[in-house]
Amino acid sequence: MTPTALVTGASGFLGSHLVKALRRAGHPVVAWMRTPAAAATDPGLRFAPWPAREALAPAIAALDRPLVFHLAAAALRTRGDPVAMFESNIRLTGDLVIACAQAGVRGFVHAGSC
Repeated sequence: MTPTALVTGASGFLGSHLVKALRRAGHPVVAWMRTPAAAATDPGLRFAPWPAREALAPAIAALDRPLVFHLAAAALRTRGDPVAMFESNIRLTGDLVIACAQAGVRGFVHAGSC
């Protein structure tokens, strides 16, 4: 069976293209979103809200042999809050890496376009 791909930032520029490619390759995809998304018509694509920090590792471990693609980021398009930028882009990424290690993920890719 093909491993499940967990994609953060699935609605962004990179994420939307990656999700399409993963689905074409036959991977089931779970997309973690900050805000609710419309129901997918593709049964291999599932949207889910971001879990709380303490629930990251169990949520990842519940997936079938997960591959994690972390593409979510807060973009500084105008003057933004540096603390919020740190929390989103540094602390959350670190927490996700630790959770992936605890959950025994098969692979982790981190990329961004901002």
